[in-house]
Parts: sequence; C-alpha cells; structure tokens
Amino acid sequence: MQVDFGDTLFRTVIDVGLMHTFNRDGVKHYLTRLRGFVELGGKVFVMCFSDSAPDNYQQQYSEVEVRGMFGFGWNLIDIVRVRFDIRDSDAGSGPAGWIIEAVAV
Repeated sequence: MQVDFGDTLFRTVIDVGLMHTFNRDGVKHYLTRLRGFVELGGKVFVMCFSDSAPDNYQQQYSEVEVRGMFGFGWNLIDIVRVRFDIRDSDAGSGPAGWIIEAVAV
C-alpha cells in the first residue's frame, strides 16, 4: 500500500470494504501501515466479510482471526456480526460480515 499523508495523523479512520481485498499477508501489512496513520488513542472502524459469507466473496475472517489481526498496535473495542445489504438481495439477507472498532495503542 503506497499512501503518503506526510506527518498527518488521523483521529478516526473508516474502512468500508478495503481490508478484505487483501490476502492474509496483505492484511498484516495493511494494519501495520494503517496504525501509522492513526494518532495514539484514535479509532478505526472496519467492515469486512465473516467466515459465514458465501464462498464467492473475497477474503473472509473468523472472529478468532479478527481478534488476532488486531493484536499488536491496537486495542480491539468491539466486533459485531452483521449482514450487509447489497443491491441484489433483500434487506438483511446479504453476506455476513463484521464491523470492527479498535483504538490505536
């Protein structure tokens, strides 16, 4: 991930579907880089697919995996199981996912 914000740090970052585009090794790199953009005590909110999503969806993560990924550099505040509403599905019947809230430490 090649992003340069200079010395700017963010208090809040919202990821709506970027994390699950990376493979497992890519996610580790992404979260390390993301930590560098978030001020100490700042929050991130991340949406990603859970391991209950259909197989044709991109990277899918179990709750255990999510908790492990947000180990170093983060304090995981909450992980909530959700259903995403997508264009071609009835409300509440879309793929399963997580909304993750973490604080930079």
